[in-house]
Amino acid sequence: MFGSARSPVHILVFPYLAQGHMLPLLDLAHQLVLANPNLTLTLVVTPKNPPFLNHLLSAHPSRIKTLILEFPHHPSLPPGIENVKDIGNHGNVAIINALAKPHNPILHWFNSHASPPVAIISDFFLG
Repeated sequence: MFGSARSPVHILVFPYLAQGHMLPLLDLAHQLVLANPNLTLTLVVTPKNPPFLNHLLSAHPSRIKTLILEFPHHPSLPPGIENVKDIGNHGNVAIINALAKPHNPILHWFNSHASPPVAIISDFFLG
């Protein structure tokens, strides 16, 4: 589907940090890797969220990598909150606003990556 034997494809996956949003996107990532032998994925997460990825990373250790970014400070969020499960749905707006801030670290990563992604798969909350 993606690429040929000579052209691997790299996609960045940036899920919204809520279980109901992360899990379907991680399942999509799993299905994409299974269906496309030339596909590699990089998943953007914050330091407290990699446990959600353990099964996926262990199933595809050479084809799925993580990009761990510090969760940006937001005045409406207590320290240590990095997922909606830690604060409840009333924290959605603050988390959405905080996640708008990692633009520069992601751009730097893109510009310095040897094989930058050709596409980004994300959540509508992060658009």
